Amino acid sequence: MMNIKTKREILYSANFFIDNDSDRIKKLKEIFRRYRGSNALDIGCGTGNLTQELQKFSHEVFGVEISKEAGKIAEGKGIKVSYLDVDDDNLPFVNGFFDIIFCGELIEHLFDPDHLLDEIFRTLKTKGIAVITTPNLGSYLNRISLLFGF
Repeated sequence: MMNIKTKREILYSANFFIDNDSDRIKKLKEIFRRYRGSNALDIGCGTGNLTQELQKFSHEVFGVEISKEAGKIAEGKGIKVSYLDVDDDNLPFVNGFFDIIFCGELIEHLFDPDHLLDEIFRTLKTKGIAVITTPNLGSYLNRISLLFGF
């Protein structure tokens, strides 16, 4: 039986998050294409798979990640990663630094989402764009999964 650390390493090294043909990723790419900028931030960048898409539309891309294992993989892809817990810590960037901030599938895990939203607002340029996604917990697939104990 695998221990938790081994399972976590497998999860963080997997390319499970990005499927370039999914509708979700196509929509995100269109948003990033429309709102190109010089600086972009991926909050909860994980292994940097989706952050690499941001690199196509921004001059400089940064990531924020809580997991050292995942962040090291992202750094290997040329992403500048800061390690912190967005539930408690402030983003290590000056006010109005980013043109684009992406936060995908993370906000629903926080105890204090208002803190993160305040930090996004603080570090986003006046005419910048923030894209925040969260799963639909009320979807039929999630309801069926819950019924079966997942």
